[in-house]
Amino acid sequence: MAKLTLLGLPLGNIEDLTARALEGLKSGELFICEDTRNLIKIFGHLKISTQSKKLISYHEHSTEHDLDRTIKTIKDYPQAYMVSDAGSPIISDPAYPLIRGCLEKGIEIDSFPGPTSPITALELAGLPPQPCMIHGFFPRDSEKRKDKIEFAGSRSMTHIFFESPYRVMETLELLCNEFPGGRFCLARELTKLFQQVVRFKGDEFSSIADQITLKGEMVIVFYIDVKESRRSDKKLTDLAQKVLEQAGKKKIVAKLVAEILGENPKNIYQKLIDGPGEK
Repeated sequence: MAKLTLLGLPLGNIEDLTARALEGLKSGELFICEDTRNLIKIFGHLKISTQSKKLISYHEHSTEHDLDRTIKTIKDYPQAYMVSDAGSPIISDPAYPLIRGCLEKGIEIDSFPGPTSPITALELAGLPPQPCMIHGFFPRDSEKRKDKIEFAGSRSMTHIFFESPYRVMETLELLCNEFPGGRFCLARELTKLFQQVVRFKGDEFSSIADQITLKGEMVIVFYIDVKESRRSDKKLTDLAQKVLEQAGKKKIVAKLVAEILGENPKNIYQKLIDGPGEK
């Protein structure tokens, strides 16, 4: 029975390679990778010959035909390995379609785990680790960005995004303006020689922006306490006070205002009863 093993590679420091991953690189014959050139460099650094190895490129732009062809090749080998350029091949990398296709064809899936940037960034961020959510790359599309921000703003948890050095300042400015009370961490070039970790609150971004070097892989980690975030939003607070003064339909308004102010709906409802009548 054929088997596909996901093999985690170091983020930057080659010494983070696990013993099991090293053995897989040495003994394996078939490797599916994002870029064959990058994998050849790793083999060279480890002084592993590639003469008897077959390397297949499979990446985010691969077609359905590429997927079928790759699965057919995997079935010709008792053991195949999949790697990304760095880290885990399943985290924001192209492994998922291949894994689903292999499972549908009865191919066994295994893992030789290794370093992965979202978990490394979370460890360094100094933010609550649970619950947390890995979102992948922050969207480029404005509507999708808006949806992500609304999603993040409705949940008290730590959020993890990837971003390119070309867009990271724009993304951080957007997020920090939306969540001035949020706690942020930008982790850059993890495990590499010029690793950088910058921790700050949303309303401090403008004062620390010039500390960020715009080069390398970027991971944005931030934590939001929804109640505190809403209470710190002066516009929402002022609006809630106006609704209280004007009353409106009491039960609905009570729930809305309580959600914004982080208070008990019953207390809000009582204030509404004591105020002007319904209109």
